[in-house]
Amino acid sequence: MHIALFIGMAGMLAMAPAGQPIIQSPPPAPPPSAGPGNVDWNNLTPRERAIVEAFQRERADEERDERTARERCIDEQVAHHGGSPSALDWEVIELHCSGN
Repeated sequence: MHIALFIGMAGMLAMAPAGQPIIQSPPPAPPPSAGPGNVDWNNLTPRERAIVEAFQRERADEERDERTARERCIDEQVAHHGGSPSALDWEVIELHCSGN
């Protein structure tokens, strides 16, 4: 990192007129609302708004899921085993989901 900083500084000094180094001020701090999770809805593009709305709908659907953890596990494992598991697959599923 120090080498990259040195090379960057050397490049800036090379562009300055002879004997006058370039002094740059740090970039301005972003406004407080620019942090993660603090995005102004009005600044989003229509595509970004659609993505956020789809995410919120998906999140709401997940929150409405009233199955127990074991029921969700069994459903996921049944899907993983192709939708109609054999007797042996059921034993594996029961073992896998027994901790839920």
